[in-house]
Amino acid sequence: MHGIGAPSWTNSLSLSGASGFGLEFTNEWLKPLGAITEGAYASEAGVLEPEWQKTDPTGLFYAHNAVGGQDWRIMANWMVCQRKMDVFAVCRKK
Repeated sequence: MHGIGAPSWTNSLSLSGASGFGLEFTNEWLKPLGAITEGAYASEAGVLEPEWQKTDPTGLFYAHNAVGGQDWRIMANWMVCQRKMDVFAVCRKK
């Protein structure tokens, strides 16, 4: 089974209202699905989901909000660098 969830709201909703709606979507709508599936990590993940960075043991993925993304940084010279031993040493052109 595949599913994509994307909450939306009108421009009249306040910032705090939109934030609350995002939390409700994560905790009330997506949580039951997480109980019956492993989840998907093929694209950017919901950072509000618990354990959203769970599956990437070798640091393969890079996207801003993806599993393993916390170990990568875009440097000033537009190189995408991976942290190894607390040093950003493995770099690739973006």
